[in-house]
Amino acid sequence: MSAAEELGLTVPRDLSVVGYDNTSIARLRHVWLTTVDNASHEVGRRAARCLLDRFEGATGAGELHLAAPTLEIRGSTAPPLTG
Repeated sequence: MSAAEELGLTVPRDLSVVGYDNTSIARLRHVWLTTVDNASHEVGRRAARCLLDRFEGATGAGELHLAAPTLEIRGSTAPPLTG
């Protein structure tokens, strides 16, 4: 976003910007970055649960646990300009 500003571009009027991970910086009001939230907290919670289950003696084949990402739309994206 800083590089866009240096080039004289305005986000989101001239250029939309999307991030990944939904970090705390993305939520700062002066940044307000649209971002993909990869559900890292949920992934961590599930991994910890699997580890604790193993400690408690659970056996068997490993399992696949998926967490769906979500798009957090904020102020760094806009529809394209027409004309």
